[in-house]
Amino acid sequence: MRNKPWWIVLIGILHILEPVMSISINYFGFNNTPLDLINFAIRTDNYFIIFSKFLFPLAGISIIMYRKWSLPVFWLIELFVIVLNIKNIGIFFKYDYNLLAWFYINGTIFNIVVTSYLLLPSVRKSFFDSSLHWWKNKERFPMSVAGKTFFDGKEAELSIVNISESGLFFTSKVQIPLDVKLDLIFNYDELDLNLSGRCVYFNEARDGYGFELTMLTRKQKKSLRVLMKILNKLGLISERDMGSTWNDFKRWIKKLREPAK
Repeated sequence: MRNKPWWIVLIGILHILEPVMSISINYFGFNNTPLDLINFAIRTDNYFIIFSKFLFPLAGISIIMYRKWSLPVFWLIELFVIVLNIKNIGIFFKYDYNLLAWFYINGTIFNIVVTSYLLLPSVRKSFFDSSLHWWKNKERFPMSVAGKTFFDGKEAELSIVNISESGLFFTSKVQIPLDVKLDLIFNYDELDLNLSGRCVYFNEARDGYGFELTMLTRKQKKSLRVLMKILNKLGLISERDMGSTWNDFKRWIKKLREPAK
């Protein structure tokens, strides 16, 4: 699933379209044209009424990009706009624009609710923990290759089910520890591979492990690229976690429920 979470996209789109929606509501609901708004801003010496309209699209774009810096930028813009709206509400009441004032009150409440929701630990975690970004997963190629790894001084045999440039999925009769650096050793088409990473989850339904490739050396990255080229030349149908995008989403929800560190 390459799409980002629908609720983030919705929040972003609403913010991007806020200037258009605000102008439309002002015109059709209160019979105020954009020129009336500009004249009101000049008459009350409050140009922030106009300036704030350009901040919402920036907040929307930042939240849709879903980067680590997206939330701080979004919070800063929202806080600034909330303060401006409170000031504007007082000005509207002062000049007897009561209906418009109540419209801004409802908009401010909505902004506070959205900002409060994005302050939840589980939501913050989804932005700062890149392993939860399931839509960024690389295309996976199906495999059926035996391999092995070592931990606690013992060898564990495993079977690789699929692989991508960012990770792989394997099954094993041995219980593999999570979040521990491991080296997976296997051979494919006379290509010897030794890839470093960690198991990030265990899938009970498929009795296997999701393995994230991390801290790869230059040699490991080169051998991985060679493997990807081989799989492409073989004409294998690329997939994402065996086509189970729903499982990706469920794992994301499950990880969101974990306490934020």
